[in-house]
Amino acid sequence: MSTNIENFPMETWLKLQKQVFRQFTSRLSSIPEFKGPMELRQTIAKLVSYKRGIHCHPEQIIIGSGTNVLLKQLLDVMEEDSKIAVENPGYSRFRDLLNRSQKVTIPVSLDNKGISIKALKALNPNLVIVTPSHQFPMGTIMPISRRIDLLNWMTQTNGYIVEDDYDSEFKYNTDNIPSLYSFDKSGRVIYLGTFSKTLMPGLRLSYMILPTSLVKRFETTNHNVIPDFSMLNALTLYMLIKDGHYERYIKKMHHIYEEKRIKLIKALKKEFKDKIAIKDTKAGLHFIVEVKTNYSYTEIESRARAYQVELYTINRFAVEPVTETIASKTLIIGFANIELATLSKAVSTLKDILIA
Repeated sequence: MSTNIENFPMETWLKLQKQVFRQFTSRLSSIPEFKGPMELRQTIAKLVSYKRGIHCHPEQIIIGSGTNVLLKQLLDVMEEDSKIAVENPGYSRFRDLLNRSQKVTIPVSLDNKGISIKALKALNPNLVIVTPSHQFPMGTIMPISRRIDLLNWMTQTNGYIVEDDYDSEFKYNTDNIPSLYSFDKSGRVIYLGTFSKTLMPGLRLSYMILPTSLVKRFETTNHNVIPDFSMLNALTLYMLIKDGHYERYIKKMHHIYEEKRIKLIKALKKEFKDKIAIKDTKAGLHFIVEVKTNYSYTEIESRARAYQVELYTINRFAVEPVTETIASKTLIIGFANIELATLSKAVSTLKDILIA
């Protein structure tokens, strides 16, 4: 789901970039450290400590130009015959990346608490990729009991968990469950974080936190890799966080997104009435709706293109197409870029697409 950058603090960002040019001239003219600048890694370590309950050393943190890039580097550290489990439905770009690698990719079904432990035990993967804070795309927030079960099982099997914490910064009137990493006592969790949702994807800055047991192996495998992230952006981000601008921006965007979410849900209920069920998990930048419609998923996608509307159905994220015989169709509704001034018109257009 896309983010809204209309309120991005551009003047502040440009001002900080000028400071970076003055203060870090030699660093900008050299090849970046392959893990990323120490200043940014130290700042991220402090950020995740008070935001996500994660206590780590900056040496465990790796900066990358995106979570896909970091995941690819991680795969190079894993054994050749590793079996990797992914959520189904789940993030299709990760699945595509895994399918292109030499690793065996195993889709795992979900239940009402997130990824199925029963299914995982039957499949016995070496690594599992999960989105516990806000499952993508279904929106489930994995309860603490399921997180503990998952950690206990992976510890017993000596496997690893990749925690993709892609939009945990945005929670709306709901308890903030600490990260899966913060519950881990055995060094089995690898944490993925990104600034694509909080700032903007164009900055191309994400990070990975490794358990201490994997740091040396990662360094040995990747020490000759030339990073493809922008050193200028990385150091500017360091200053943005250090000076408190980042935290203020997140708070501002939290209020903006919450207002959009509330008004969009209200408008959908008013327009669709009993033809819609909204799975509102009060987190992230999207939610799930189930709409009673006579159109198939293929027809919905075709009609959305005809109306020039970007609309995602569950089939975009499922390994196998969902049966077309189900009366209610599952859609993923992003609200970050909804304009409040044209909200009613947008919802009316959505109804024209979906209801015959």
